[in-house]
Amino acid sequence: MFTIPKALLCSSSAYFRAALNGPFIEGQTQTIDLDDEDPSIFRTYVAWLYQGQLNSLDIQEDLDGSQDFDLHIAKLIVFADKRHVGELKNDAISMFLSYLHKTETLATMEAICCVYSIPKSATICSLRDLLAVEEIWFGHRLTKKIDHWHPEFLARIIKNYKSQVTYRGRLLNGLFVEPDDLCDLCDLVHNHTVTTSCCSSVVKNVYIPAPPRAQQPPNKKRKIMQPIQTVELLDD
Repeated sequence: MFTIPKALLCSSSAYFRAALNGPFIEGQTQTIDLDDEDPSIFRTYVAWLYQGQLNSLDIQEDLDGSQDFDLHIAKLIVFADKRHVGELKNDAISMFLSYLHKTETLATMEAICCVYSIPKSATICSLRDLLAVEEIWFGHRLTKKIDHWHPEFLARIIKNYKSQVTYRGRLLNGLFVEPDDLCDLCDLVHNHTVTTSCCSSVVKNVYIPAPPRAQQPPNKKRKIMQPIQTVELLDD
C-alpha cells in the first residue's frame, strides 16, 4: 500500500491525473490498483516523486542484488512511458545511459528487450540506435550465439554497421566527455514538454556504484514481497 498526495501524483502523470479526476472507479474511491506493476518499480517511482531525481544508491539497496540494475531502470522507462510520466522517462533514460557509461558495460539482453517493448518514438528510436552502435564497436557478443537476441535489435545493428563504418570509438564516451555535450545527449534521447537551454536530467541522474558489500551496514529495511499494490491518495 502506497499513500501519496494526490497533487504530487497527478502533477507527474497524465495517466494518473485522468484516472483520479475522471468518471472512473479510481476517481470515486481515490485509490488505484496496480496489480500488473512490479512493486520495486513503483517504489522507485515514489522515491523519484519526492526527491525529484533518481538515486542509484537507494535503488541498488532496494534491489539488494535481486535484479540487474540496467534491467530495473529499463523497466522503469517502460513504466514511465505506459503511465505517461514524461520527466521520469527522461530521468530513467539518463540513469540508464549513465550506468552503461560509468560501468563500461553493455546493456543486458533483457534490458534491451524492455527498450524494444516501448512504442516507437523519435527518442526511443535514438536510444535503440545508440545501443546498436555500442554493440557494434564496443561489444564482443556478436561472435557468440545470438539466436535469442531481439530480431529488431539485430536488424538495427546491421543498419547502423553500414552507416557507422568509419566509427571506432565508444559513442557514449563522446556524449559524456564534456558538460556542454550533455545538451546533445538531451536532444538525442529526451522529450521535454518545456523547452530548456540545457537539460539538468543527465547531470542529476548520475549512476554511483554501491560500495562493496563488506562496507555496507546490514539492511534492516523490510522488503515488500507481495506482487499487488494499491495507491491511496491523500487529500490536499
